[in-house]
Amino acid sequence: MDRKRKLYHNIFHFLPEQFNSLFKDGPVTIDFPTDTELADAYQLINDAVDKELGFGSDEYPNLEYLLDAMTHDSVLPFVVKEPLSKKVVGFFFIAPTRFHRGVNPLYCDMNIVLQSSYRTLEYLNDLLNSVVWRFVEILGYEGFIGEHLTNDDEGLRNLVKLQGYEILGRLPCVTQLKHSGPVDSVIIMRRFNKDAKLVSHFG
Repeated sequence: MDRKRKLYHNIFHFLPEQFNSLFKDGPVTIDFPTDTELADAYQLINDAVDKELGFGSDEYPNLEYLLDAMTHDSVLPFVVKEPLSKKVVGFFFIAPTRFHRGVNPLYCDMNIVLQSSYRTLEYLNDLLNSVVWRFVEILGYEGFIGEHLTNDDEGLRNLVKLQGYEILGRLPCVTQLKHSGPVDSVIIMRRFNKDAKLVSHFG
């Protein structure tokens, strides 16, 4: 991951940075991960897989798969750490959306996982607004198009309300939940410029 830090140093020269939330005592540090910290992040993903929270069991089947995915130049991984213990309590990545055919997509993909003690709607919303979307805009994206698994309808409704997500459609059987089997996803979108008009020639 040292190469990733060097590659994006001019854009993210301010890293590491601290983030303080009103919804959690004490700050956390946001930074590019080391390989060891990516292994810790993989454990967070595995915990989420076991609880069927946002990840399927076949998305990152092993650590090597995650490490390989994060080495691509267009994919930027970040860890959330407690500053004193250096314990990894969160992980997110920003990448070009998969829902784009060209080489310069206007929208990004993003996924985030938090340790259980940080996994509250209020903290997630604060982290998205204060850190994640700022990083997305720094990279030049105009918004986010990704997926949300349909086994978490309540979480989706809350994010639509708090984040202004637009629901664009539904995809069948996108991944396997560890205990419940196949699950669908909905395609969600967040535009930073809400006045921007979508270009459509369909119909």
